[in-house]
Amino acid sequence: MPMAPSAPALACQNGGTLVASMCRCPPGLTGQVCEIVINNINVSTVVVAIRVTVTVVNMIFQPSMDEPSSAAYQHFQTNFKQQMGLLYKAVPGYQGLRLLELRNGSIVATHEVLVKLDAGTYNGTYALAQAKVSAVLWNHTCTSDELERLCFQRNATRVTALPFRLAGVCMNPAVAPRQFQPFFEAMWVSGDLMCVSNCSRWHPQHFVCSPHGYCYIHPEGPTCYCEHSDWFWFTGSHCDQGVSKEKHSLSKARMKEEEDKEEGLGKKGAWSPQHTEDEEEEGHGKKGSWWPQHNEEEEDDSSHGRKGTWWPQHEWEWNAGRRGFYSPNPEASSPPGSLVGSGSSHSTDSYVDGFRPALNKVDPSAQTSIAQPHMTKM
Repeated sequence: MPMAPSAPALACQNGGTLVASMCRCPPGLTGQVCEIVINNINVSTVVVAIRVTVTVVNMIFQPSMDEPSSAAYQHFQTNFKQQMGLLYKAVPGYQGLRLLELRNGSIVATHEVLVKLDAGTYNGTYALAQAKVSAVLWNHTCTSDELERLCFQRNATRVTALPFRLAGVCMNPAVAPRQFQPFFEAMWVSGDLMCVSNCSRWHPQHFVCSPHGYCYIHPEGPTCYCEHSDWFWFTGSHCDQGVSKEKHSLSKARMKEEEDKEEGLGKKGAWSPQHTEDEEEEGHGKKGSWWPQHNEEEEDDSSHGRKGTWWPQHEWEWNAGRRGFYSPNPEASSPPGSLVGSGSSHSTDSYVDGFRPALNKVDPSAQTSIAQPHMTKM
């Protein structure tokens, strides 16, 4: 029994991982394949900094410690983070520390203690974390009993609160994917901390897609996806340009009608006038000069031979580039509407086959009369 074809596996985007035939999306993303960026991301926790300065009395400052890239600075930094971590782990939410500066005076080390706090209760919990750091340092004169321990001058320790920095909240992979972080900004919205994208109405630089578009965040920035209604298509960078479907359909219908007319002129032998500057007729506009074009499907049994289809001599009056024109006199120069690519007016590919009146051989004294042609609307 043949097996039913299986559906192809989903290709998760933007760092999503396939788990049990479904994409598990990183924070800030949603959609079947993690293709949609969430424009308003609630931030439940934040990592904040508390600035601390301690004086290490059991070590000697070296001049090269002024330079963070020096071996002496790097060695002290590694040991400092490890030893201070033994103390700071007693602080709830401790995430690590950043060493900022080393100065002479034994060794004066300025650093920031990083603590994760609940965003909703930030004001209260930050003060508690600051107090806990102060208590830990006051209660310990040395970090441990190890050989690499650090010992402090207790009365020289300073613990300082820092203002909450919204700028760095959204620059966190736990909040939004790295490639989309530049398009987010942290804001307090009705007491809640949120990272809002340029597509959010809360963003100070809201990217508006008019009422007829949907804004989404692309790795290159905010972009509008334009919708359409029963009567309009919407386009433009902000979906603010409407195109009437009715007018578009009428325009296409007119173009088709004009093409049909041109096709009809080629089959029915209609007359089209060509203006000549030395001929004017009062009350009737401009007269025309006429050139015949042979239609092989039509023949006349009379002595007049074949019928002709007639085309104007100047292309700009008819927008007739699809058909091309011919030179009625082999000895004359090609008119402006000559067939492009035919080589010359003598080409056998010309629309006139065997019907080329030589006007220089016409007897102007011959008497004849002809009914005035008039336009027939097709």
